[in-house]
Amino acid sequence: MFEVFGCNAAMPKLVKVKVCGITNEADLFACAEEGVDAVGFIIKEGHPSNSRLLDDGIAASVAASLISITPSYMSTVLIIRDADLQGITSRCHGLGPSVLQLVPDLPLQSLEYLRSHLEGVRLVKSIHECSAELSVELLHTVTALKASGLVDGIV
Repeated sequence: MFEVFGCNAAMPKLVKVKVCGITNEADLFACAEEGVDAVGFIIKEGHPSNSRLLDDGIAASVAASLISITPSYMSTVLIIRDADLQGITSRCHGLGPSVLQLVPDLPLQSLEYLRSHLEGVRLVKSIHECSAELSVELLHTVTALKASGLVDGIV
């Protein structure tokens, strides 16, 4: 079975909610009050200088502080665009998210590396498709990721 944030894909009526781009305690606690299942943190470190995520990002120290006070029933998601595996691993160990959302296109060998070095952290792969029609390449990518068993979800 394929899960994202603990949601079983075989149970389509169960909807899980993630709010991304949390930057402060007020927003974090508002999400908790509303029953949000997961909150996402975009850190400035580890993103290319031309990334739009830099504008939305917060310092790693702020993310660490917010992750540490997030209620235990909520998943904490670190959004990473960096392709440096050692940097990703180091940031995860330092920040302690329960989920790592990977934005870059990484080969399966890189996912194997992350899976073996980030025990207890669920891996979620972001796939962005801008065209109106799903491409054959995108469908192959999704199929390969699901079959690999290396990711816990695809968003």
